[in-house]
Amino acid sequence: TDDGLYISVNAGKKWTKWTNGFPTVPVKDLVIHPREHDLVIGTFGRAAWVLDDIRPLRALAKNNTASQKLVLFEPPTAYHAMYIQPTGSRFGADALYQGENRRRGAPISYYINKPKTKNDAAKKKSKKDIKKKAANKKTVKWDSIKLEIFDGTRLIRTLKQKAPKENGVHTMRWFLREKGVFGPSRRIRNSKYEPSGLPVKPGTYKLKMSFGNQVAEQNIKVEFDPRMTFSISDINTRYAVQKELEGYTKTWLK
Repeated sequence: TDDGLYISVNAGKKWTKWTNGFPTVPVKDLVIHPREHDLVIGTFGRAAWVLDDIRPLRALAKNNTASQKLVLFEPPTAYHAMYIQPTGSRFGADALYQGENRRRGAPISYYINKPKTKNDAAKKKSKKDIKKKAANKKTVKWDSIKLEIFDGTRLIRTLKQKAPKENGVHTMRWFLREKGVFGPSRRIRNSKYEPSGLPVKPGTYKLKMSFGNQVAEQNIKVEFDPRMTFSISDINTRYAVQKELEGYTKTWLK
């Protein structure tokens, strides 16, 4: 439209203005990239704007899952991308225009729909009544998201974050690494987050997301940068050596 981008997930019965990073600007044309499933938006006055991977929105509309408390969408293939300095100008400051590259790692898109809480009723109750009720019944908390990543049956990574304040589609990012170990330090670390470790090898991994009392699972495929040439033997050798060095670090910290 002339005042921005609008989307609908119920066949046009209700339209919502898309404001996540997109300005209020006339939208003149839309094109969907056939391979990346990116939505390319042609605007009047702000050039082209790209919305990465609209498959979660399509799945939300197709499967009518808006009433579910948690939905984990099928993620796209993730790549260990190799980055090098391109040829050309250096240190262009604000005089050199360049587009924003896609972020590293695997985007894990999910949808949450928090149940409504009875805040007003809870405020009227005394602290004694609340403590008594909590002791008798374990309450379900909807304040955090946990993502567990498995290689077969082996848990290799656990990611946690606070649950977004707003319901809807959100994204976590896994940087394609296993759980690691902290290096030597003068201070004792009491971090509640586990350290990042070795890059995972190409293959298929299982994702398990938990939100409150809801659990959802999907598989994700990881591949190496298709522009580079690596043999599986080289990848396995490098992984084995790095794993051995990681074992030495664990020994030092005992």
